[in-house]
Amino acid sequence: CTVAYTKAKYHEAARAIEHFLINDLSQTYIPIIRSEMWEENEQTKIRREVIYSVLATVLEYCDLLLYPISIRSGLRTYFLSHYQ
Repeated sequence: CTVAYTKAKYHEAARAIEHFLINDLSQTYIPIIRSEMWEENEQTKIRREVIYSVLATVLEYCDLLLYPISIRSGLRTYFLSHYQ
């Protein structure tokens, strides 16, 4: 993704971000952690907090990576990223 940005190939960067969000995050990571997120067990509370923290960090970085695409598109696509 960052290589595509440095070469001004924004469509490739967008595809890389989309691939990560759909294939890696949604179809791989989320199913692995899903069952743990619904447990209200005090023993797994720390693990759930770590999982939430990881998800928050990943989504924040995705937001940062989407920002250059949203401002270069020429459209008012600020809904892609809240970094302005």
